[in-house]
Amino acid sequence: MAIVTGAERRGVDSGVQLAEVVASIALAADLGLGQPLEHVLKTCVVALRFADQLGLSQEDRDATYWVALFTTAGCTGVSFELSAVFGDDIQFRRDVTEVPPSTFDLMRFIIGRAGEGRGAMTRARIKADLLFTRMGALERSFLAHCAVSAQLTNRLGLGELVETCLYQTFAQWNGKGLPRHLGGRDLLVPIQVANISMQAMVFAREKDVPSSIESLRPCGGKFWDPELVEAFCSNAEALLVADAEGSTWDAVVGSQPPGRGPLTEDELDDALALIGDYADLKSPWFTGHSRGVASLAVAAARVAGIPESDVKTLQRAAWVHDIGRNGVPNNIWDKPGPLTD
Repeated sequence: MAIVTGAERRGVDSGVQLAEVVASIALAADLGLGQPLEHVLKTCVVALRFADQLGLSQEDRDATYWVALFTTAGCTGVSFELSAVFGDDIQFRRDVTEVPPSTFDLMRFIIGRAGEGRGAMTRARIKADLLFTRMGALERSFLAHCAVSAQLTNRLGLGELVETCLYQTFAQWNGKGLPRHLGGRDLLVPIQVANISMQAMVFAREKDVPSSIESLRPCGGKFWDPELVEAFCSNAEALLVADAEGSTWDAVVGSQPPGRGPLTEDELDDALALIGDYADLKSPWFTGHSRGVASLAVAAARVAGIPESDVKTLQRAAWVHDIGRNGVPNNIWDKPGPLTD
């Protein structure tokens, strides 16, 4: 069910903003990326500063806000497939951020990590499959990542521009990304602003601002619009350094695009159930788990005579109880045999 806003909103005001729910999903995405908490939230803050520097239209600025928060969300939906090829999916995502921005270095990293943690014969087969299919499995994984991110925003009613941007998460200015042959001026500005901001912030955090600029400049005309890359690099200090001031959570929630009041109680239920569905994407073995737990918990609470107001709280807790699953790699969740110490 899409979450409606404005005049269409009905029911009792919950006092919870949609931005708070989305920011919670962003924190969960941090776990799946192997990044420090608030990595995605800080990216959003930097991306909004960049959007203001560029003088983007209100529509593009609003889209930048939601896109920056959802760009990495889709990683959960492809963890099972990624783990089958690379072992620890979280470690793989963490390490890939340190790969230099070149196709050769990326391919070398991917082939080097394929079959991680497997026996020699299995590793050789996985590497051969990747080469024989021209990275077909990896491409499908990237496209699925985009689809998961976009469908989450669809269920929250965030608009067609936001969805379209998220389908371009892995597109490149030179047309060599995914979807194939999409590039140049067809690449939407909000997704480029979000991706540039994310890469810049990672290098600035791990090293320093000059290193961030050094990592970005080769990407102009290759991954992103060279004018956008240069615009960021020319003002990188101001865009990145202020990011440590104040509460990042408050900055993100306070920057929610205008025209959205607090969620109604019914809308909040829909949003929390969506968080449960998102958590269950971590592995196909968990499909429907969070909703099932909520259903059983509510039934048991009513049999026990618990007050209805507490039953509602219990149901909401059950919907979101497994969101921390994102922080555990799939080679543990999906291991067929017993776990080691």
